[in-house]
Amino acid sequence: VTGNGGSATGPVVTVTPNPAATITRETYADVSIYKQADKSTVVAGDTLTYTFTLTNSGAVPATNVVVTDNLPANFTVTQVSLTSGGATTVVPSSDYSIDTGNRFTLPTTGATTSITIPAAIAGVPGTAIVTITGTVA
Repeated sequence: VTGNGGSATGPVVTVTPNPAATITRETYADVSIYKQADKSTVVAGDTLTYTFTLTNSGAVPATNVVVTDNLPANFTVTQVSLTSGGATTVVPSSDYSIDTGNRFTLPTTGATTSITIPAAIAGVPGTAIVTITGTVA
C-alpha cells in the first residue's frame, strides 16, 4: 500500500509488510418493475393484456417476490402466466387472488407458484415477466 501523504505531491508513504485485503461484492437484489398494457384504448368485450417486467440488477436472485396491482374495476382476469429462466408457466387461479376492489396479488399464501428474478450476470439484469390477460366489461 502506498500513498502520497494526502496529496498528489506529498511524500510517498509505504506500508510494510505489504498488507492484502479481500473486497467482497455486495450481495443484494436490486428489483424494479415496469407495467405495460397492450392497448391504449379498449371497449367492452375487448381482451386486454398487462405485462409486468420485473428486473433484478443485483448480485443475487430476488426470491419470494410478490406482485400486487390494482386492476380496473371492469377488468376480469382470464389467464395469468409467469416467465422466468426461459420457461413460461400458466399460473393456476389458486395461486393468485383478486379481492373485491379488483386488487391482484401473486402469489397468495400457500401457493405453489413462486416468483424468483435471476441475478444480474456480467452487468445484464435478470428478468421475470408476469402476464395478466383478461376481458373488459
